[in-house]
Amino acid sequence: MNTSAPITVGVDGSAESDAAVRWATAEAIRRRSGLLLVSVFNPSPMSAGYMAIPIDLTTPMRDAAQDNLRLATDIAEQIAKDERAALHIERRIICGNVRQSLIAVSRQASTLVLGVRGSDHAQFGLIGSTAWALAGHAKCSVTIVHDQPGRQAPDRPVVVVGVDGSPSSASAVDVAFTEAGLMGAKLVAVHAWDYRIPGPVLDPFHGLSLPDVEQAATTLLSDQLAAYREQHPEVEVEQVLAHDQPIPAITAAALDADLLVVGSRGRGGFTSLLLGSTSHGLLSTVECPLMIVR
Repeated sequence: MNTSAPITVGVDGSAESDAAVRWATAEAIRRRSGLLLVSVFNPSPMSAGYMAIPIDLTTPMRDAAQDNLRLATDIAEQIAKDERAALHIERRIICGNVRQSLIAVSRQASTLVLGVRGSDHAQFGLIGSTAWALAGHAKCSVTIVHDQPGRQAPDRPVVVVGVDGSPSSASAVDVAFTEAGLMGAKLVAVHAWDYRIPGPVLDPFHGLSLPDVEQAATTLLSDQLAAYREQHPEVEVEQVLAHDQPIPAITAAALDADLLVVGSRGRGGFTSLLLGSTSHGLLSTVECPLMIVR
């Protein structure tokens, strides 16, 4: 993660977008980095059924984007004021395709923060499919945030990280330790393995007996955490081994978490995929902020 680049958040005026702004602001304050608020609108002609309506909506859409940015700025400035923190905020309006524009912005971001769903009533909002697509195509890590208005802040934050021994997982572990250190959080490292998975491609423990698999899984988890534990002695770490498939195991561990960190691809054989099946699956199962690390 490029910590010198700004924390960038997509803004569309929805409740989920506001939640993303709050998370991104707190992250920018923790990292002492800049905050970039981006609102994208697409002036393509609106359509009704199969008939195109040649109406130029550029001006009202730009006005709406400016209003969304003002509201997002108010949220960020109030958080910075409450925290008595200095925060540099930039605002940007982009006219163009939402997904393509945010992918382009992600090239200069440390992480791109999005609400899990966008405004349902707006034709230019960041809808769920946009967050889904950007999770796989953005050029930086992506953090997907839910709106949780009734959630009570825990006495101590918890960061959960999924560990599977892959290079992508190692990147996620690195980021998770950093986040836990910044948040003063406990880090829960989860390694899930399913003895029923057939074949050596998807299961690195294929052919081992159950006791040997348990020992190998313990060693894998400890080994991948070892170097980062030395670098971050201030972070309390809990290791969790789950005899289960990754998605339900990680979802259960992250039930009350403040942040879940996973790699963009796992140890499976389909390395050409932009987003692994576990990372994609977690998008629809977890409610805490989900950071997908490149």
